Amino acid sequence: MLKQRIITALVLAPAAILAILFLSVDAFQLVVAIVMGLGAYEWGNMSGLIQRRMKLVFTIIISAICVGLSLWVPASQIWQQGQLHDVFFWILALASLWWAYSLIMVIIYPKASAFWQQSHLIRNLFGVFTLVPTYVAIVTLRSSLFDVDSFYGASLIFYVLGIVWAADVGAFFVGVKFGR
Repeated sequence: MLKQRIITALVLAPAAILAILFLSVDAFQLVVAIVMGLGAYEWGNMSGLIQRRMKLVFTIIISAICVGLSLWVPASQIWQQGQLHDVFFWILALASLWWAYSLIMVIIYPKASAFWQQSHLIRNLFGVFTLVPTYVAIVTLRSSLFDVDSFYGASLIFYVLGIVWAADVGAFFVGVKFGR
């Protein structure tokens, strides 16, 4: 398992680094939309969708929402005079509520899980509530102060990735040491 993780990282890391550093924000939005589409396909697997067609439909929906957002709020309009565009602001605000609710669901699990365990629709709505704000957050970070310093937003993304990677690696080794 660790070997597979290392190989995957060695293949994907250079591509991710190059995209984060050197793509324009407009091109970066498209790449992130594609990555969210791949994430949607995997979410479909985790949510219990069996038919490939249904996973593809979910993938297309997430990708279309992300691309639609990039058309609705072009990169040049994400930040205006230091203020986040209203659409992006409200998506991120609602995402904060979603994550607070998710924390509550984790804390009270399995007591209140019956309403979502038997429903592919609800589990995939959870995917929309997770993947679309992730797209918005990544694009928001990348576009931050882009007109002043084109690498500032990239550095913010690298900070976030470092935190995520450290948590992931730590969880992996804790799981190896203490897991069943």
